[in-house]
Amino acid sequence: ETRLRRCACGRAGAAAQPGRLERLADELAGLAACTFDSFDLDRQLVELVVSRDAAGRPTRTLSPEAQRAQLDRALSVAMLYAERPAGWLYIHGPPGAGKSHLAAAIANARVASGGRVVYRSTPGLLDALRPGGGEGDPERVMDAVLRAELLILDDLGAERLSAWAADRMFRIVNERQGRPTVITSNVDPDGLLDDRIASRMHMATPCWLPVSDYRRVVGAAGRL
Repeated sequence: ETRLRRCACGRAGAAAQPGRLERLADELAGLAACTFDSFDLDRQLVELVVSRDAAGRPTRTLSPEAQRAQLDRALSVAMLYAERPAGWLYIHGPPGAGKSHLAAAIANARVASGGRVVYRSTPGLLDALRPGGGEGDPERVMDAVLRAELLILDDLGAERLSAWAADRMFRIVNERQGRPTVITSNVDPDGLLDDRIASRMHMATPCWLPVSDYRRVVGAAGRL
């Protein structure tokens, strides 16, 4: 089995980019230490229900072994994208699967290699785009997002957005067509409730991460 590993040139690049790394760490907050090396492929897993019928009965499940294979595939996809970011990457799966970790690892790897990255959580970005949102001129925030060499947009939710929020998210995904962008979400593109946004997500390379929530698995084990 062959897995990609971060090369020494990436570590050297990190030492040469302290300012960018510090700024990115501020944006990433609790995800600042997430790297590909720290992505846990050997975590505890339990059988995962991935679909149910109208009565709520499971119609498809994934074994821990099948989930582990998806973890390994997602890591490889993310590492390849970090080496050569092009187009869109859409990482989706249930909460606690590791989507944000992979997104943060891509950001850290790109900055360490000399790239310029803008990372934003969707809720935080929408707050910043509101008048008086605390980050100065909302149009300057929007301009930075639209012009980013690589944009990472974390946690694009399944909830229905207000008309105001939907318009701003549509502007972002519409104007960034063809530009390197990573998006994470708890749902596949068809699960997004704004049809304009959902249709743009079908241009992305999908990366499915159907993995049981590590927080619940670890928490359940601790209660045994």
